[in-house]
Amino acid sequence: MKPVLPFGRVGLSLCALLLPTFLLAQDAQKSLAESRKRIEEDPRVASYSLSGERLSPSMIVFKQKQGQKRADALNALTHYVGVRSGADALQPVRTSAYPGNFEVLEFQQYYKGIRVDRAGFKALVRDGVVQFYNGSWYQVPEGLALQPSLAKTAALTRAKTLSGGRRFAWEEVQDRLSRSANTRERAALQAALDEVQPGGELVIVNDFSKKGTAVPRLAYKFNIYAAEPLFRAWIYIDAQDGHTLLVDKIIKHADEEGKQPPAPPGSVTVNVQTRYAGVQAIKTKQISGNDPHSGLPLVSSHPLSEPLYQPGGLTWALIDDTRGGGIETYDMNGVGGLPLSVPSLYLQGKSFTDVDNNWTLAEHKRAPLGQQDGAFEAENDDIAWDAHWGAGVVYDYWLAKHNRLSFDGNNSKIKSFIHYGPAYDNAFWNGSVMTYGDGSGPTATGFKALTSLDVCGHEIGHGVCSYTSDLVYAKESGAMNEGFSDIWAACVEHFAMVRAGSTVTAGAYRPFYIGEQIGATVDNPLRRMDNPKSAGNPDTYGGTNWDDPNCSPTLANDQCGVHNNSAVLNKWFFLMTAGSKLGTRPAGLGAANYYFADSDDEVNDLGNSYRVNGLGFDVSENIAFLTETMLTTTATYDEARRVSIEVATALTGDPCSATVQTVTNAWYAVGVGTAFQSPCTITYGFVYKPGQVVMEATPESGCNGMRTLTIPVLIPANTSATLSYTGTATLNSDWTVNVTKLTNNTASVSKQNFTIKVLNDGLVESDETINLKVTFSRTVSTPVNASYIVTILDDDAVPVVG
Repeated sequence: MKPVLPFGRVGLSLCALLLPTFLLAQDAQKSLAESRKRIEEDPRVASYSLSGERLSPSMIVFKQKQGQKRADALNALTHYVGVRSGADALQPVRTSAYPGNFEVLEFQQYYKGIRVDRAGFKALVRDGVVQFYNGSWYQVPEGLALQPSLAKTAALTRAKTLSGGRRFAWEEVQDRLSRSANTRERAALQAALDEVQPGGELVIVNDFSKKGTAVPRLAYKFNIYAAEPLFRAWIYIDAQDGHTLLVDKIIKHADEEGKQPPAPPGSVTVNVQTRYAGVQAIKTKQISGNDPHSGLPLVSSHPLSEPLYQPGGLTWALIDDTRGGGIETYDMNGVGGLPLSVPSLYLQGKSFTDVDNNWTLAEHKRAPLGQQDGAFEAENDDIAWDAHWGAGVVYDYWLAKHNRLSFDGNNSKIKSFIHYGPAYDNAFWNGSVMTYGDGSGPTATGFKALTSLDVCGHEIGHGVCSYTSDLVYAKESGAMNEGFSDIWAACVEHFAMVRAGSTVTAGAYRPFYIGEQIGATVDNPLRRMDNPKSAGNPDTYGGTNWDDPNCSPTLANDQCGVHNNSAVLNKWFFLMTAGSKLGTRPAGLGAANYYFADSDDEVNDLGNSYRVNGLGFDVSENIAFLTETMLTTTATYDEARRVSIEVATALTGDPCSATVQTVTNAWYAVGVGTAFQSPCTITYGFVYKPGQVVMEATPESGCNGMRTLTIPVLIPANTSATLSYTGTATLNSDWTVNVTKLTNNTASVSKQNFTIKVLNDGLVESDETINLKVTFSRTVSTPVNASYIVTILDDDAVPVVG
């Protein structure tokens, strides 16, 4: 077993970790050595990584089919990292299910009852067995002071000053709340206030202002939402001396910078002429009385073109209650199209309305002579239909492709706000809702209205990130935060074109172009995933156009180039999905809207030639999402490479599979890591060694369920393979096998399978083993993996009557 120690941008070398005692505290050295010993003593571990920054394990990978029971994950991690009794703790916080019987278990680190922010572990589980762990564990010194010297009010003052804000959201809301006498309005304002309060939880967090070995500090964690100028971030202030430990942006932009009336019926379907996707079906809902967003009396969103609306009467709004917690789209314009001032935020947002539910351009695209772009868009509400429809497509994508319910996995409502600011040239996710600017118009070197589908997919993708890896929005982790959002933008566009019943034309989008519909022409996107250099971004780690990620993050340097450096992840995903210039191209991805003459040249900026065979969206998007989920909050590109390779291995069950080869070579193509080593040598006999661990339990209920195991064997030419068995599990009672002899009558090597069915007997018993042995009909000179052990983990429990 070999530990993996990242170099350069990730950590120190092994010598730097173990020898120079002047760099490391004695207790950290001892803890690291003990953790390493405990991991290496576990025969199931294939490899592991140590963090030179945190002086602790970061990734623990098990041998193929040799992982631990799901239920043992917490105890195993506690053992590996060396949890100190009375000081450290790991606590389960979330379990997420994924297609293919995958789960991700998440554990949070605590120190003496205080949460260690951005610390903990994740376990990738398949069929109830852990495949690998990845995470961050901080060696919090025993002498760390847990009582703050700095008052919370003083820390908040420092955080506000750091934000550069002149007015803050909670102050604005509190002021309006104090002046309101309307019960419904007060309820809406109180909900808004709860959302934007700065907080000030005491946590332990690494001092990200320092390079080198991690320095955990006690800190106040504030949610600073400045309304003017617009800014929202988690700001960590040292609770002892008041210096800034970390600024992690929450608002992420697409580019750098009486008697109640009876309950109305549910949503209905209507057709609208969207700006970017043609005629599409959207959901609307009939409402009356008070606006469902603000709680204030409902008013028409276009009173001059809708004279029949009577205040208090019935009308229709952009509300879809058929998807999760709902999809709602609101207007941030004042009556007559005058944009609200920024300090008012979302409090005066109101419903788009239509009395007869016939949403026509004549009523809703109200700029003179049908004009659009720039200042004209304030009067054009048809762009709201794109955002409303797009949010529904994004919801459908995550459910269909990843079994995920909304951006948070818990069916949270998706709210979108249109007409943000006068001719505002951006869109952003503010931490809880989507916000779209009208754009200043392409003739002003700006953008058209920013409600295109890929912008929607990108920004809601930031919400997904917040509830999975929560990548810090700076340096390499911030670049990947942006990159994953671009990946989801591409996947959503592809999904919209190919899903069953799609009403989008096949060539409607260029998925690997980001923002192609909001620029002057489709040939001038914000970014290109296939050819990043064409838009001035890097396609190679450390290559042309690359920004130094080890700077001090500021707004001026885009948090050390998060938008620019995201292009490396984009190019990796493009190659993994569509393949390199001469690589295998999956069906459908050779069309003009996916692949172009300048998409790839098979040479990176390091002078390395590469060849990548594409996997197609179905496979690549699954790998990308599991990778994003398993990353730590401060992940680097090197960590993403290692995690994605292990994800591909877990998905295929074969470290030598074509999928693993593609994932590895796509990273090599963008300058991260080495190429796939080929041939990937496997000797005759059982392909995997020493065997596998499985749960007796199956998805079927009752005692008649069974789990099917496919056990591949590599057989030489013109040879038969005979299976024999021993062990504590009983044939035909605990398990069955399809055949005991396989024959290869060809003149070349053949991989064939024995099929074993593990029976769920419903009995409470000890774990059992099946010891398999294969022999060949003739002697072969190549080494043979003759033995294979199947360990059956019993999970039956004694019934309890109560």
